[in-house]
Amino acid sequence: MDIKQIIRIYENRIGSIKTKGISDFASLQKYARRTGKTLADIIAEYVDIPGLTEEDATQLFMMTLKANHDEVARVFRQVQRNVNREAGVNLGILDADFNSELARDIARTIVDSQQFTREYVENLVVNHSNKVVDESMRLNAEAQSNVGLNVHISRKYDDVGLHGGKDTCQWCLAREGDWTNYKEALQAGCFERHPGCGCVIEYEVGKTHTWSNSLRGWKNM
Repeated sequence: MDIKQIIRIYENRIGSIKTKGISDFASLQKYARRTGKTLADIIAEYVDIPGLTEEDATQLFMMTLKANHDEVARVFRQVQRNVNREAGVNLGILDADFNSELARDIARTIVDSQQFTREYVENLVVNHSNKVVDESMRLNAEAQSNVGLNVHISRKYDDVGLHGGKDTCQWCLAREGDWTNYKEALQAGCFERHPGCGCVIEYEVGKTHTWSNSLRGWKNM
């Protein structure tokens, strides 16, 4: 198993995906899912998952998920700059750190549970990719809220993931909603996600804006 070769193949494949037009968080989350699925497909093609030891699995997922994290984080910065610019907000952008402990947990979960199916591995990898966006959004929404900016956070249920539309996910529905208070959104579990979750999480920020339910968007006060 040549992990560096797997990463090179991954970088080549996602290199053909255009990211210049990605300017909002909904599109970014689609990109995160796509890159995560691409990585999972490559792992399925080139790695004998059932034959991995925990040490080999840890090394594999630590390195490949870090590559995916860096790519998704790169495009996140592109989107966050656009969101800040449109809101007239001149603040720096916060990046979510690579969650190495989560990567270890993914490797351990796959090996210990002996769940080696392509779908199982894909759900974990895609979930990790989505969480790069979720945590980065959370950090920036928190920082902007802390300096007195108004933020609007929303979570929309989407059953494209683990449940595939067959069953309604009550866990996700309980976290769906709109919030104009960061702490309330956090307490409601807005930024939480299970493997296979397809919910769309977004936020907007403004200096002198208020949320209008009738217009379903921001309007000047």
